[in-house]
Amino acid sequence: MTQRRSPKDMLGRERVPCLTDALDLLRGSLAGTALAPVESLPLARAAGRVLAEDVRAREDIPPHPRSVMDGYAVRAADTFGASETLPAYLDIAGRVRMGTPPAAGPAAGRCL
Repeated sequence: MTQRRSPKDMLGRERVPCLTDALDLLRGSLAGTALAPVESLPLARAAGRVLAEDVRAREDIPPHPRSVMDGYAVRAADTFGASETLPAYLDIAGRVRMGTPPAAGPAAGRCL
């Protein structure tokens, strides 16, 4: 009897299951798992714990959208398959100053 193999992508990786199949796998692996009881703890003792409900801030800080780190804006297609040993080389097309939205995203083969 031959075993059926999953098709592979361009990089030789097994295909990622579709969302429905992934959710079925997750539900199957969690079946029979009991939830831990909810408890209240001081913040200093809560390290490594999982929140029982979402915690929301009363206001956004900063009050406007911005990046808190420097970085590069790239097109995903320009970096597909890139790695440490096979880097993607892009031309720097300009800068985006904090608090100023870019006029447009980077063009093909370029980054901001």
